[in-house]
Amino acid sequence: MKNFNRDEALSKANIRISQLDEKLSIAIAKIDGLIFENRTLTLKVEKLSKENEVLRVENKALKDENAQLKKRLKIDSNTSNFPPSSNKFNKATVSNRAKTDKASGGQKDHNGGTLDFSKEPTDKENHKPKECSSCGTELLDFKLFDTRQVHDVEVIRKITNHYIYSGMCNCGCETIAATDVPHGVSYGNVIKSILLYLHNKDFLPTKRLETTSIDLFGISVSEGSIYNWQAELSNNLNHYEDTMIEELYKQVTLHADESGLKVKKIVMWLHVISNKHFTYYDVQAKRGIDAMNATNVLPNYSGNLVHDCFKSYHKLEKIKNHGLCNAHLLRELKSMDQFYGLSFANKMRDLLLSMNEDKKLEKLTYQIKLQYKAEFKKLISLAQSEALTLTNEKWKKDVLALANRLIEHGAKYLAFLDTVDIPFTNNQAEQDIRMIKVKQKISGGFRTETYTKHFLKIRGFISTMRKQGQNIIDAMSRIIINHLDYDLLASG
Repeated sequence: MKNFNRDEALSKANIRISQLDEKLSIAIAKIDGLIFENRTLTLKVEKLSKENEVLRVENKALKDENAQLKKRLKIDSNTSNFPPSSNKFNKATVSNRAKTDKASGGQKDHNGGTLDFSKEPTDKENHKPKECSSCGTELLDFKLFDTRQVHDVEVIRKITNHYIYSGMCNCGCETIAATDVPHGVSYGNVIKSILLYLHNKDFLPTKRLETTSIDLFGISVSEGSIYNWQAELSNNLNHYEDTMIEELYKQVTLHADESGLKVKKIVMWLHVISNKHFTYYDVQAKRGIDAMNATNVLPNYSGNLVHDCFKSYHKLEKIKNHGLCNAHLLRELKSMDQFYGLSFANKMRDLLLSMNEDKKLEKLTYQIKLQYKAEFKKLISLAQSEALTLTNEKWKKDVLALANRLIEHGAKYLAFLDTVDIPFTNNQAEQDIRMIKVKQKISGGFRTETYTKHFLKIRGFISTMRKQGQNIIDAMSRIIINHLDYDLLASG
């Protein structure tokens, strides 16, 4: 019985072992399958993680790009260096000037401009009633009731015959009277001056000047004649321009700016050097220091120079003091306040505007200047800190670049605090350059470099004469006759 039970027990044990082996094999197979599946899933997870990382980077880049494009759509002349004419949907510009309680228009006791009653009228015209306004009886007795005056102009075509005589001497020689009047029939200097004024100051195209001349004067003028007069006037301005450059060297402060100019369908560079008394223009193939040296003004100038932060200006070795344009900086700060939402930007704008206001009111003491400069440095540090909170890499880079620029050139931005003759902005140069850009916008560009140089020289002369309070047409007429006949007031 015992042997039988043992064998039976062994048999059952073997069966159980076989069953367990089978289950173990199945379990091992499942484990192997799970291990394989795990490896496969792990690879998939790694792949998906990589794809997710790529998509995350792409998504951030797209978000940054979207934010930048939204900014570009909203940006205008108030938050960038774009001109007001580029504003979309006729959006009005916003002035940096603080609002006051003064009404718009002329203020009390200001010097207005109106017509004065002349004591020497050129014509007289009497106005007498014919009959009584009550009963209709004819009126014969009159007395002066009122005197009214109308100022008007009359355009008269003036034709002058010049008779050239010769004289006979006892020695047998014949001497002919000297005159600068050309042979045959020619145009006078007044009509030349007026048409060139309309062309160079008011930008009337040469084709339109043909009809304008007929309408105003009854005189036919061709485009070719206008171009010839343009070259003639430009050449007569050479001595004037040399004299003006010598005056520019003597100026305490000058403004400089540059802008692209389309000439012969290629981009050249317009350079302006000016102040409230003088305007000098030049066109160069380049923008940088080589072009500035070629103007022959800046490399020899040793006074104060106001400009934007274009790096080539900092390479001019003789400049006494550099002043950087704060109007550019204010627009940049407004953009960062509006689009990036950084607190330092609005605080720095307010600080700069306060500095400028205190300078105007002559409130800047030594101690106040020190306080302003210290606050300026604190705001630069705040800008660096706030930049690191931005997730948009482009915006972060913009803010850090501004902070680094203010660290490097902060003293030049604040030069207006310490130097009376350095203004807060470079608006003078920007205003002088603006009308040349208007000319380009009207014409689409300049056809030749030669014509561009003629136009800029004449335009600079017109601007200077206007700044010096001279009659432009009279000044142009005089210099057409005699290249030395001009008045250039010396102003330091």
